[in-house]
Amino acid sequence: MAGDVPAPGDPETHTHHLHLTEPGSDLWRERLTFRDTLRSDPALIAQYQQLKYDLRPPGRRRGLTPWSRSGSFGYASCPVYRAVRQTCSVIATVPATVERLLTADVAREIARAYGDRPIYPGQIVIDGPARTRKFPGWPGPVLVLAEENQGACSWGVPLDGDQDRSQVLVGGDLCATVTYAGSVGDFITARRWDYQCVNADFCVAARAAVLDETSLGYLQARCTPSVTTEGWPGLRQYRFEHQDVRVLLWSDTDQCDWLISAASEASLQEFIAGLLSLPSLRAARWAGQA
Repeated sequence: MAGDVPAPGDPETHTHHLHLTEPGSDLWRERLTFRDTLRSDPALIAQYQQLKYDLRPPGRRRGLTPWSRSGSFGYASCPVYRAVRQTCSVIATVPATVERLLTADVAREIARAYGDRPIYPGQIVIDGPARTRKFPGWPGPVLVLAEENQGACSWGVPLDGDQDRSQVLVGGDLCATVTYAGSVGDFITARRWDYQCVNADFCVAARAAVLDETSLGYLQARCTPSVTTEGWPGLRQYRFEHQDVRVLLWSDTDQCDWLISAASEASLQEFIAGLLSLPSLRAARWAGQA
């Protein structure tokens, strides 16, 4: 049995690596982003795995990592790593507004609105032009913030613009990449607003014809507008408030979905009675409690 155990110094005794970096440093971000980028791209994982095998030292059965001729680990000598750095900008600093506003607790909180999957800050995933894009058509790298609950789209912050402003993009297979919100603060506000709307004690939904100027003008004249977003679901999302009533519109090219909620059944019914003066709402398909 003793003969089956590699002797000290034998290459086969090397099974793991331990990397020590200062939390928050550029090297720390670089290593984490490299890890998360691999985890998010099966094709890149396969390339990296093959590279490790190809670069194993002579006589070594295991290909744990790319080694330089000196026997030390060298990220700089790894073509896959260089490609990740180039295409995904792994050394880019996360915008200060994102770090300050989108903490782990906030990310989990706003994901509750629709059951989306938070990515940042649990992972640092950078979507880049040379990969299968989460944000198709966007010319530069994007820090992924969250993914829609069924994977239809993702939200992220571009890393090639004004990082003090940090607009939030939305893009995916089912929607073109557009600016969802003008800032990270607006993104958070919109998701919190939606959670309160869809989880109210009393709510109804209606599927109506395309949003017309008459219906929009009715709401603008009687309600206080909140954050407007674009891109998913539909082309544009309007939010209005009137006392304890919230109105969320998902406006698209062929229809508009209305969600109306309130703290009391009486105020909800009163508000809906006014909406029924609008032709598009009289002809809508309704579902809910009122």
